[in-house]
Amino acid sequence: MTVKNVADNSGFFSKFQNLGKTNNDKRAVAGQKPALFSSFKIATRINSLVVMAVIAMAAISAVNYYKTNETQRFLATEKQVEALGDTALNLEKEFLQFSLKKQEFFIREDIAYADEIIQSLLVLMDSLEVMKNLPDAGSVAIEIDAIIESAHQIHMTFNELVKQQTLLGFNDSSGLHKKFVTIADALETTLIKIGGMPKIMVALSNIRRYESAYLDTHIVKNIGRIVTEKSLMTSLLYGRGLSTEVRKGIGNELGKYVREFKAYAKESDVLAEILVKFNDQFAQISPKFESLNQATETKIENILLISQQNDENLTTLILSAVGFIMVLIISFGWLISRSISKPLARIVGLMARSSKGEIGLDIPATSQKDEVGDIARALEIFDMNNAEVDRLKQREENNRKQAATDRSDELNS
Repeated sequence: MTVKNVADNSGFFSKFQNLGKTNNDKRAVAGQKPALFSSFKIATRINSLVVMAVIAMAAISAVNYYKTNETQRFLATEKQVEALGDTALNLEKEFLQFSLKKQEFFIREDIAYADEIIQSLLVLMDSLEVMKNLPDAGSVAIEIDAIIESAHQIHMTFNELVKQQTLLGFNDSSGLHKKFVTIADALETTLIKIGGMPKIMVALSNIRRYESAYLDTHIVKNIGRIVTEKSLMTSLLYGRGLSTEVRKGIGNELGKYVREFKAYAKESDVLAEILVKFNDQFAQISPKFESLNQATETKIENILLISQQNDENLTTLILSAVGFIMVLIISFGWLISRSISKPLARIVGLMARSSKGEIGLDIPATSQKDEVGDIARALEIFDMNNAEVDRLKQREENNRKQAATDRSDELNS
């Protein structure tokens, strides 16, 4: 009777205790919301922050490294373009030297000096070809090609000029100039030897005067005047009683002089045309050097501007990246710390209540898979043990009371 009653009572309390436990579990599950990142261990979360910080530092270092490389690249490009500018200035100096030598060629009146002038021009052309092969020369290739083309034209025209000047002769010591002067001098010597021909000598003097005038001014009228004086001399020769042989000899020399002088005048006109072409080409090449200098200066300015803009953009990018990464790390750090500290603070409070013997606690974070979840589940076990101890105490007390009641009933019966 006693054992059965105890068993019944124990079953009743057991059911009551299980019912209470089930209700507590349901309330815990219903009111429990897993914390953020609770599926990962705390160490994993902290390590993820460390990894994120390392990645952020690596990214910033990479951007900074890229910035350094870009700066060095722009500096190298700037030096290359500055080298182009220096080369352009040197080319202009070489062109100036060629210009001075060209002028000296006409002052010296020395055909042999032409070789030195041509050599100076060839040096200029070689320097232009070298400049084309310099780094970043493609940016001024149009200007360089234009100068090279003009230099080739000047070279060919100057060769024509030298050839024509060689044909004419700078003075009466060479070329066609020497021919008609030699004939005129010989004719004058012959007439002086014959003597007694003042009018003929005056006519010859006029011819030499018109000759000199043409050489100075290249006025075509002087050629006509020479022909007129030649006809006058020819007619005067017939009235001087000279032998036919002497008269023909003088006439032939006089005709030869006029022919040589006309040939000289014709070739002189050709030289004048070549000289005009040469001067035009020479005048056209000077602005091209200015264009080359302007192009190199513009290139340098553009590189400096692009370099400055690129540096500013990269600096802004680095600062933005640092700000974004800081916000990201702080945000994740705050969320992770909250996912640990908030449930842990509640658990600490529940542990204090549990230590005072309170049972049936609503323990949070029991479903979490991290260390906080482990602590919560351990606290849940403590709570269940406390409940079991309390149940056993109640059962023992009930059994004691039941035994006392049974003894009292037996005594009364």
